Parts: sequence; structure tokens; C-alpha cells
Amino acid sequence: MNDSQDSEHTLEIKRPISISLSCHDRTMAVRKIDWERINRNISRIDSPKRWLQNIGTTMIGASITAYLSLIPLSQSKECPTWANSLCWIIGISFSIVGIALMIVDKHLMSSRANFIDEIKEDMTEIEKTFSSE
Repeated sequence: MNDSQDSEHTLEIKRPISISLSCHDRTMAVRKIDWERINRNISRIDSPKRWLQNIGTTMIGASITAYLSLIPLSQSKECPTWANSLCWIIGISFSIVGIALMIVDKHLMSSRANFIDEIKEDMTEIEKTFSSE
């Protein structure tokens, strides 16, 4: 009786077993030529126009001009008092906005570059998965 219980718990495999994947694993066949075309297109993505950096640089230039305008305005005796205040306001506000725009532009460009790098890494990982077969 003891021998029969031991034989019931023994499993002997004489041939390989294949297990099918779940039906819920959704895959899509992509031709190799299409995959290579997508990979080439991702590699050739141009960097976008840097409008925020251009506007920020222009605003910083305008603020420097406003600061430099303070020199002749302070030496002039006929200059109204509001002109000095206006130059200070323009200089400070344009400097703040210009620097903020350049920081935002730098952040957007680095996050975009990181996103493209992640896509390239994912594609390389997928290629390695299927090239081992």
C-alpha cells in the first residue's frame, strides 16, 4: 500500500511540454521592414523650434536695454520721474519672464529627449527579445 502511494506522487516526463500563452496577451505582428522604418524615423526626429528660448532671449535683451536706458535718464534734468520707474519695472519684469521662459524651454527639451531615448531603449529591448529566437 505504501509503494502505490509513492508511485502516485511521482511524475516522470518523457517528452517536452509546450505551454500556450494566455489568450489575453495581445500581440501584433509587425514586418521587419516596417519595424526598421519606424526605428529610422524615430532616430531622425528633429528637435522642435525653440520658440520659448527665442522669446526669453529677446525679453532679456529688452530688459538689458531698459537697464542701460537708466544711465542717460538719471543724468538728464528734464526727464520725468515716471520714466526711471518705468525702466526699472520693464527691466525687472522682462528679466524674470525671460529667465522663466528659458528654464521652461530647457525642461521641455530635456524631457522630450528623455522620452525619445526611452522609446529607443524599448525598441532595442524588443529587438533583443525577438532576435534570440
